[in-house]
Amino acid sequence: MGYRLRGYDGAMAEVLRQTHNSAFLDLPDFTPWSEARWKQSVTEARSFRPELCFVVSPDCSDEIVAYLQTAEFEADLAATGRREAYVGLVGTLRGHRGKGLATALLGHAVRAYREGRYDVAALAVDSENPTGALGVYQRVGFVVESRWTNYAMTVGARVGHTHSLAVDDGRPRARRGH
Repeated sequence: MGYRLRGYDGAMAEVLRQTHNSAFLDLPDFTPWSEARWKQSVTEARSFRPELCFVVSPDCSDEIVAYLQTAEFEADLAATGRREAYVGLVGTLRGHRGKGLATALLGHAVRAYREGRYDVAALAVDSENPTGALGVYQRVGFVVESRWTNYAMTVGARVGHTHSLAVDDGRPRARRGH
């Protein structure tokens, strides 16, 4: 099977969202993106650069099997004086992985960034991503700039449980009700 790489078109927005959701469904803790979230974070975001977004389709088909989305944050330019093309999303459907599609997309995007006079290309990745994404990025020429750890905690009360503070004998004591 052959493939073709083409530029993003606004008419692809919903199909691209569905492709993104399908490409990441097998990853732990992935939550599919709603249409509203997709618009807010991607296609209607001020940082979205549609002219620097690319998709891959099988020959003789409009199905999107791999994609790359680019953003540019004006605040970064103001802070650093450098234009940064940020690879916000890149994904490949499971049945098309291992065929070099992400590598082709990234190579094409980096050439477009050079032509667009960007100073730097950047992205963030979970270094333990089971798809091998880190290796793909390194093969294209990206290098690790920094590493970090994210922390999170649940702050909402569980349904059916309340937490309150009881005062007995003048000493506060936590009490948990059901």
